[in-house]
Parts: sequence; structure tokens; C-alpha cells
Amino acid sequence: MSLRDAALVHAPTPAAAAAALVDDVLNWLIRRAEAPENIQIAVSGGSLGDVVLPQLFRAGTAAGFDWQRVHFWFADERFLPVQDPERNATLLAAALAEAADVHHEQVHEVPAASAVVNVAAAAARYSDEIARTLPADASGTPQFDVMLLGMGPDGHTASLFPGLAGVEVTDRVAIAVHDSPKPPAERVSLTLPLINASRMVAVYATGAGKRDALADALGENRENYPIARIAAKESLRLYADDAALS
Repeated sequence: MSLRDAALVHAPTPAAAAAALVDDVLNWLIRRAEAPENIQIAVSGGSLGDVVLPQLFRAGTAAGFDWQRVHFWFADERFLPVQDPERNATLLAAALAEAADVHHEQVHEVPAASAVVNVAAAAARYSDEIARTLPADASGTPQFDVMLLGMGPDGHTASLFPGLAGVEVTDRVAIAVHDSPKPPAERVSLTLPLINASRMVAVYATGAGKRDALADALGENRENYPIARIAAKESLRLYADDAALS
């Protein structure tokens, strides 16, 4: 499986794509909540964190969904001081204002620059927490229930960038990124094997700036784009608007 195999949700506008993603993910979460285990969800930043997550939490709360069943993680994180406005954890904290009764221990932050000696230490600590907390799939890989990803104009996702070594890492669940072409240079990212072990993966890709990379990722030049290598165990869905697909 790869992005070419995803169920494509083609919406006219970014707002419509976001609404479709919210509806699908919320229905998935409601079904998943029928099992007794806590639900493990990993999120990204960017427009997904800024626009989509508040809508998801608002819709879930309105529907009576129990957010106390959910533990929140990060597909990637910028290695910056705690509460820096550029951290994905800061975006999630703001979005969670729309969710009822989420407690601090439900949010598993990547260690901030003010908490560990360097980005490698942050990645190692985060990897250990993932391994201790998440259930494993049949291959022994820790498994998220839901992975929410965005996509950059260069075809990156999480903090896995085209041409960087992290895209090829298969023996770790999270890695330190030292040379991100998008500032800040230092980040922590989940690896492709961990992302692709998720039960459901939803990719949000909207706007004309994504058009060329998305066309290549869905076409014959896909080997150059990390987003093209995204997969899922049960459901892989791509939410894109007219501008990204035209």
C-alpha cells in the first residue's frame, strides 16, 4: 500500500476537505471507542493542527464523544523551548480548548529543548515512551489507532523530507532530524514504519502550493516524495481540494 492506494476525498475547498476529514475521523473514533482500550492518536502541525483539529474536537464534544478515552501524540515536533508558539504541542493545546475534560497525562509531548540536552536525547526519550505505552501489531511495531498528517509543497510529511536520510530509517520509531530544510533545522519525527503501522491514516493536502508534489506522489515520479510512501493497516484516506488536484 502507498498513497496511490488511498481513498481520495476530493473536495471543492480546503474547508470542505477539512469537514470531510473531521466527519470520517470522528466516526472512526466512535467505532474504535467500542473497544475497551484507550485510543492512541498522533497529530501533525501546520494547517491540520491550526484548522482541522479544533473542528474535530468541537464536533466530537458536540456529539458527546468521550475525549478522556484518547491519548494524544505527535507525528513530529520542532525542537524548541516549551510553549514556543511554533511547537506542535502549543497548537494542540490551543485546539484542545474545544475538547471536554482532556487531562495533562493524556498528552504525550516530545521533550522540549529546555528539557533535554539535545535533539537526539529528545528522540530517544520519545521513542522509549512510545514503546512503553502503545500496543504492538503482529510484527511488534507500536501501533497508533489514528495518524493525522499534513503535506508540504515539497512532498514531505511529518518531518520526513525528500533527500534526507530519515526517510530510509527502518529500525527506530522516532528519529532526530538535524538538517530540516524548513526552519527550525532540529526536529523529532516518527519514522515511516511506525506511521505505516497505524490502523487509520488521514492525509490533509490542500492549496495550489501542493499541486505539483501531489501529482507526482500519485503518479510515476512518486519515489522522490516521502508522502507517497505513506500506508496504513486498515484505512488510508487522502483529503484534497480542487486547487491541490487541478
